[in-house]
Amino acid sequence: MRLYDPDPYLPWYGPDFQCCRDQLGGKFESTWKSHQPFPLGKLPVLEVNGLPLTQSLAIARFLAKEAGLVGNSRLAEAQADALVDTLNDFTLLIPWREDNPQIKTQKIDMLFQSHAPKLLDHLQCHLGDRKWLVGDSETWADLYCHVCFTTFSVLRPGFADHHPALCGLTHRVEAIPNIAKWIQCRPTTEF
Repeated sequence: MRLYDPDPYLPWYGPDFQCCRDQLGGKFESTWKSHQPFPLGKLPVLEVNGLPLTQSLAIARFLAKEAGLVGNSRLAEAQADALVDTLNDFTLLIPWREDNPQIKTQKIDMLFQSHAPKLLDHLQCHLGDRKWLVGDSETWADLYCHVCFTTFSVLRPGFADHHPALCGLTHRVEAIPNIAKWIQCRPTTEF
């Protein structure tokens, strides 16, 4: 498997793959198109047996299945998928493409004031007193939650401070050995 523009944690947790981001040089964003025909003309792309798989959540689900991170039943798999989709729905509300900094700040403020509390309450309720979001071991929902919370914390530091069980979950994800190793050596980006 070759992965272009990797999902932050799943490759480091699971199956053997060749990460091709570094092979494309320091100017990754400007050079990737010339190295491989990418469906839809954008990243990420996971190449498996010569066939491309596009879309970040489809890639993450595939890698989660390969790594055994989908839960121990079809219901657990559906619960993990639902939690990831819930987090993704919130992420899609972030005004990533807003050019006006004042309008962007206002929209982010409104989002974190109106939608974030509902999201956090839902996740905290779902987690309850368990260690992981689904079942008794980590799933890709826990990893994705950490990825999202890392981004949300850049936009709104301390946004989850009133939800200690969720903060505990993020710390447990960070303590997974391969994840901890990745966090130590990952590239520095804005988010």
